[in-house]
Amino acid sequence: MNAVSSIKKGLEDWNLYVADRDRAEIGRHKLFADHLQHLPEIIREALNNPKQRPYALEVAEQLPVELRKGLLPILLAIASHVSAHILKARELILAFPHEWLLKNIENAAVPLLESGDEEEYRRILELYVRVDGSLALGLARRAASRFRFYATLSDALVRVPSSASTSRTHFQSSVERDSRPLPSNPPIENRKRS
Repeated sequence: MNAVSSIKKGLEDWNLYVADRDRAEIGRHKLFADHLQHLPEIIREALNNPKQRPYALEVAEQLPVELRKGLLPILLAIASHVSAHILKARELILAFPHEWLLKNIENAAVPLLESGDEEEYRRILELYVRVDGSLALGLARRAASRFRFYATLSDALVRVPSSASTSRTHFQSSVERDSRPLPSNPPIENRKRS
């Protein structure tokens, strides 16, 4: 295939892409105009379907906050497992009003934690660190009875001053420090010559 026919094929594919996006935008407008009150229910179902999840997260982001609040449990479930959608689910959770989130996140997390393994605890703990230090400390203590790593972490956190801002800062820096990638070797030209 020569360059001219390759460009022509690329333009055809581009036009198909634009037409598909136009249809999707029309569909999105129709959903919001005709089904806004039922959209959280529809989105909740779509979030349970991995094939529909990326589109459901996009639409969930555009919902008014009051309608999105009912999605907190399913957003937490998505945020409790490593996947391509974990960051978007966390972003949507953290976008809730802070006081409302503090009052509701623990109850929404209970079913996940009751049957959860270390991954659920770890992912929810990472999220709690960003919400509130004392909330994270409480979960670390709860996890300490189930998982060895958390027992050590919980003991260390208990020694931290109990003010929420101080414990949050200390806890956040501990998690960030533990989640940083290991340093790679410097490029050869930057290494000391022996």
